[in-house]
Amino acid sequence: MRKSLLITILFLILPFYSYKNELVGKQAKPSSNLSPSINIPFPDSIFSVSKNSPDFYIVRKDLVKINQENLKLFGNQYNQKLIELNSKLSVLNDSIQKLLQIESNPELRFFDVKDPDIEENRWGIIARNLPFWAYILILVLILYTILISLRFFSIYFQEVSTLEQLEIVSNDFDSYKRNSIEKERKLLRDLIDAKNLIQELKDRDK
Repeated sequence: MRKSLLITILFLILPFYSYKNELVGKQAKPSSNLSPSINIPFPDSIFSVSKNSPDFYIVRKDLVKINQENLKLFGNQYNQKLIELNSKLSVLNDSIQKLLQIESNPELRFFDVKDPDIEENRWGIIARNLPFWAYILILVLILYTILISLRFFSIYFQEVSTLEQLEIVSNDFDSYKRNSIEKERKLLRDLIDAKNLIQELKDRDK
């Protein structure tokens, strides 16, 4: 009876140890984001050789309890990891669905077009979707740009014309100034000559 009980306990314990060895082998490999490793401490041995009867083994109940608690902890952590992975997969699935929706709708992927036919008709897509007030706004902007350009060129040509006139007036003034100086010098020489002539006539009369 005791031997059969020991065999039964061994059959119950060996799967736990094989599972532990499998976990240790997995932990030695680099873990990925989708399958993170879970570290659970397991006792090295839950049975020992009987001192009185070397052919029999003694099972330590405290270690069996520790193994049971560790297995529960492992199950809880594994379930938590599964929940996290399901959450990540749900987010990835939503992203994929959005990308598929954008790829299937030409208007949504207008600014990231990869289809040549859609690339050629992209402005036609905008033109069909713009409301009436948008056309009015575009027309007003075009007219405003034209008016600003005309005003700028008008001011520019006025400045050019004013500079040309100023240059002409400046040249005329310089010419008039030179002529005035020459006339003044000539009149001064004539005045000196007249004074000298009058002085000579007075000297002769004496």
